[in-house]
Amino acid sequence: MFTSSLTEEVRVLETQIEAVKAKVDDPIISTKIRQFVYAPREIQDMYKADAGICHPFFSYADSVQTCPAAAERMNLLVVVLRAPDEPILSRMQMHRLAKAQRAHKEYLKHRASQEDSDDDDGPQNEDAWLLEDLKVLTQLYSKLRDREQLIALIFEVSRRAQALANVTD
Repeated sequence: MFTSSLTEEVRVLETQIEAVKAKVDDPIISTKIRQFVYAPREIQDMYKADAGICHPFFSYADSVQTCPAAAERMNLLVVVLRAPDEPILSRMQMHRLAKAQRAHKEYLKHRASQEDSDDDDGPQNEDAWLLEDLKVLTQLYSKLRDREQLIALIFEVSRRAQALANVTD
């Protein structure tokens, strides 16, 4: 019963992922985001260090002291997408990403200047939405990976219990 609920969650997440991927409208960018989310923790940590995010448990001020790259903190998704790993973004895709990054920085400045966060309707610039959509895509892929791992764990425990029951019979 629990696995059927998880399986349904996986289907819903896959549908949501497809909708965001359609909005991003770039299969290579979507693939690179998926590869990052499904990469081993060591690889993810390497990207985070490149972005100036040295340790998730340290504050930004602590990171600046312990990690030189933190002083020039970059958007993690931009670092991931610019990485020379396959698939490599084309010149046009890199231009789109740079344009989106500039627009997103302006949006973040505007958002920080607002007194009430309820006034934020998201970026007014279409380019800035790319990074917002990629953030959502990353979160959805993370949830999907977690559900898939949980389902695999449940089946592994069930398989081992079945094998143990067969040995004791």
